[in-house]
Formats: sequence, C-alpha cells, structure tokens
Amino acid sequence: MYGADFLDARNHPEITFRSVDVQFSDDGTVTGSGELTVKGITKPVTATGTYQAPVEDPYGNLRAALELDATVDRREWEMDWQATLPKGGDVLAYDVLLTVQVELIQQR
Repeated sequence: MYGADFLDARNHPEITFRSVDVQFSDDGTVTGSGELTVKGITKPVTATGTYQAPVEDPYGNLRAALELDATVDRREWEMDWQATLPKGGDVLAYDVLLTVQVELIQQR
C-alpha cells in the first residue's frame, strides 16, 4: 500500500475529507457531500447513510451518531494497478466502498 500504484503513503501520508454540505431527512437518512483528497488529488464525493438523533448516555452526555457510505472509483485517484486472474476477471475491483462511522458528543 505504500507504493505509487496504490496510496503512495511515503509521499502522501494523509487522506483527508472536507465536508461541504450535510442534509438530514426526517426519516433518519443523511446525505453528505465534500472533497476527498488521496495522493494529493482532490475529487468530489457524496455519501449517504443514517443519523441517530442525540440521546443521553449513562454519564449524562448527549451523543449522536452518523454512518455514511460512498462508493468511489479508485482510478480517479490514480490507483489503476490491475492484474488478470488465470481464468479471467480482475484481481481488484475498481469501485471501492468507503464507510465512515462518527459519534458526536456535546461539549459541556
């Protein structure tokens, strides 16, 4: 994963996401859009998922949670290495599922 064919972590040790917009629906679904930067390449990404409204935990803290998924084509970030399996087909998928789980705790 360190090599230039994949994440090139030696030259680009960070992957970042900058949120641009988050839309919450009454049914508990959420859509978030922003910019994902991998290997110094920034592309727009939209993720969808669920939102859990704030609840009080056993310690009196208010907590909320988000779980978002986005499918991206890794070739958009110049990760296009591929090999063919002996009986045909690709070794790696080009589409990659990204899942983010976030728990938010209200500061007092």
